[in-house]
Amino acid sequence: MTKRAAKYARGFTLIELLVSLAIIAFVASVVALNAAPPRDPGKRQAEQVAARLQFAADAAILTNRLIGVQIDETALAFFQYDQGQWQPFRSDRIKGMTFDSGITVGVEITEAARQNETSNNQIGVTQIGDASIDEETTPAPTVLLTPTGETTPMRIVFRNRRGRHQLSLSDSGEVKLQYGEE
Repeated sequence: MTKRAAKYARGFTLIELLVSLAIIAFVASVVALNAAPPRDPGKRQAEQVAARLQFAADAAILTNRLIGVQIDETALAFFQYDQGQWQPFRSDRIKGMTFDSGITVGVEITEAARQNETSNNQIGVTQIGDASIDEETTPAPTVLLTPTGETTPMRIVFRNRRGRHQLSLSDSGEVKLQYGEE
């Protein structure tokens, strides 16, 4: 092996390795600082529910159908009143959902909205306006979205370790989100 070939066969110098590591560390820090922060799952769930409720309220008006929303601490489901019965609402944009396990969901329906709800003498049948619901086959919707734009007013609070987010649905169908930190 020649003297010149032996000089180049030795490998990298310590200075070359340190400069390379410094450049890699700088690029990694720039990428990490410019990456989007992780989204708050409670805020994301609140935004998804708000969008679905707004789409459902619009669909009730556009299709001239009564749409019911069943909501509790674990899930959200949509129904339509068709041919005297509540049927699952089928749409690409309006789908039910299950809430993430790390999120606590509280639902509050305004008492004034429940004044029109009366129970029949029959077991398992609830009368909401003119709509009769067989609770053994289909759960009664907790929120009604009417073709005239009126809705059952309610408030949903999404809580997780990052904060508290509140969704309000007014009797005129307006969906409002309030974001907060705890």
